[in-house]
Amino acid sequence: MFRKIILICYAFLAVTCISTSNVSAADCKAVIGQAESTSSLLEKNKILGNAIEQCNKDPDWNYAYAYSLERLRKYSEAANYYKKAISTDSKNPKYYVGLGDVLKNSGSYAEAAEAYKNALRLNPNDQRLAKELEALTPMIPKKEVSQPKMPETQEIKPKEPPAAKEIEKPIENIAISIQQPFDKQICSLNATEIEKQKNLSNMTEKYINELKQKNNMDMGYFTTLGSK
Repeated sequence: MFRKIILICYAFLAVTCISTSNVSAADCKAVIGQAESTSSLLEKNKILGNAIEQCNKDPDWNYAYAYSLERLRKYSEAANYYKKAISTDSKNPKYYVGLGDVLKNSGSYAEAAEAYKNALRLNPNDQRLAKELEALTPMIPKKEVSQPKMPETQEIKPKEPPAAKEIEKPIENIAISIQQPFDKQICSLNATEIEKQKNLSNMTEKYINELKQKNNMDMGYFTTLGSK
């Protein structure tokens, strides 16, 4: 008889535990309500944290737990639970607002602005959120615009002077154009021919001068004879 009573007690306790476990897994909203009933942030966080295994797939529980972490300034953890709430229910704008708030507080302004835009897309009449996004926009660092690459300047090397062999060309191979005084025609002569012409001209001039002198002498002689 005593053994039967003990077995009955064990069975009752087992049924009670199973029933309590099932209720805790299904009634996450009750856990949220219990957490909201206390004014202590640490107590709220503790109550919600105790229901992680039972309520981690409930979007409202994830949101409530993320908000409690945000109030404790645990922004990185809060962002993870806000994202879990969004992955479970992507149509609730307040999840995006919560995510935007913790991202803004952690300095991730571009990601925060994206979260606010998603919230406005779901709730376009939220003027407060629109102003929040407008105030956040100047804080987003501008992306660096790639400047067109300037062509590399090539070093212009001065031309080297021609080799000595190129300078020292035979003088007779240099063509020079001169104007002949006697016929005013231009001809092309090399240096050797010019030298010949020059010598010939000098000889001609010398010969003419000698003739002039001889002529003067002759004229002087005949003039002397006439005067006698």
